[in-house]
Amino acid sequence: MSRYELRDISERLSRSADAEAVAYEFLGALQNAHPTWRMTLAFYEISRDALVKLYEREKEQFRYRDIKVMVDQLPPRMIRNFFHPNTPLDSRGRQPSLAPVVHTAPMFEPDLNDAVLLRALLPVATWQSAVCLPLQDRGEMLAILTIVSPRRGDFAPKVIDDIAPLKSMAAFALAERLHLASREAHEPDPAASSHAMDDFREHVEQLGVHARELEQDNVTKTAELERLTRQLESLDRDSSGYRGELEHMKAALADVQAASLRTAEGYSRASEQLEVARTRLEDVRSTQDFLRTVFDSLAEEHDARAFPGRVVQWLTELFAVERCSVMLLDRTGHVMRVAEQTGIPPEIADRVRVRLGQGVAGWVAEHRKPLFVRQTDDNPEIPRNSDETYNTDSFICVPIVYNGRCTGVLSLSNRRDGRSFEDADLDRAVLAAGVFAITLGANEVVRRALAWAA
Repeated sequence: MSRYELRDISERLSRSADAEAVAYEFLGALQNAHPTWRMTLAFYEISRDALVKLYEREKEQFRYRDIKVMVDQLPPRMIRNFFHPNTPLDSRGRQPSLAPVVHTAPMFEPDLNDAVLLRALLPVATWQSAVCLPLQDRGEMLAILTIVSPRRGDFAPKVIDDIAPLKSMAAFALAERLHLASREAHEPDPAASSHAMDDFREHVEQLGVHARELEQDNVTKTAELERLTRQLESLDRDSSGYRGELEHMKAALADVQAASLRTAEGYSRASEQLEVARTRLEDVRSTQDFLRTVFDSLAEEHDARAFPGRVVQWLTELFAVERCSVMLLDRTGHVMRVAEQTGIPPEIADRVRVRLGQGVAGWVAEHRKPLFVRQTDDNPEIPRNSDETYNTDSFICVPIVYNGRCTGVLSLSNRRDGRSFEDADLDRAVLAAGVFAITLGANEVVRRALAWAA
């Protein structure tokens, strides 16, 4: 059963006027549940790649001080978990400072050897167990929560799981206060975010009501069990009637404990559902940011010949794709050549010629249908070029169609993280192909009009 009144904490965080008030309520909730713990909350500033503004609360005393702890001065294991997972150690055993790479890690348990590097974050000098937890929102690192305890083994996985819903709500509230102005300017779908958060709060409220009912039932039955136990001690311990009643109450108590465990599992599922909703919302936001960038560039003065290359560059940078190409039909209408690409050696790209119906690109151009493959077995009848190297079997190829005529194809492969493409990637590719079709088609119409006028 959770130690935290999530509904009350959620309301307090929602009423917080600024980031400092969020830190006050968040640390207070942890302190009320665990009086022996001491904790700090250090804000992360991405432009300086450092932890700044450390907050600490002890009972009603709330303290703040400015700090500057560079990320590359933290313990190496902590840097790997939270900031630079792929950076190798240098000869001195410390990782160099690089631009932050967000890596969601559940926790980092420092040992006594790490105390010197973490002295600016630790609330007290002597402790038996400690843990550092990241506060993140939509993949952005916001702060580091550091907790110490005078007892050993105080941060078991179940304890960390109990903190997870509270930490998620605090991160969400903190991000709202820190980025309110920018979110109002760039928020693509406020209704979706509000709806997801309302669903989560409603679910938490229902679970809270159920937990309180189970807790009250548990208290009542436990008291009854204690009363029967005392009566049995004063009467005949061999009485079968009393023994049967005692066994019945023990079974009832076991049922209550099992129901409490199911409630805790419900909290965990609610947190996972919220994370899935946030991931999907982030995909929508990324796609809309890409379209906004494209159309803003179209609205400004630009070089029409260089525009497809810029779109290919944006696709690879914004969506972490290593290989992207645009192939267009030549004047014969039967052979495609590479017009724009990234990730393919130029000497290979210049030699590529694909006829309609040949390979993946030729099949897509001939049938004017997108082809989305998560793994090779999805479409075994369409051969893929085995001479090229790919880091995964997953790829996307969509037709570029304008005015009912296919003019080429857009292909994406080799995600930088090595994972398969998702449905959101297919949606982005279809939108990008539409942009290519509109811009290339519009340029063709203009050229024809000018030729006719001449």
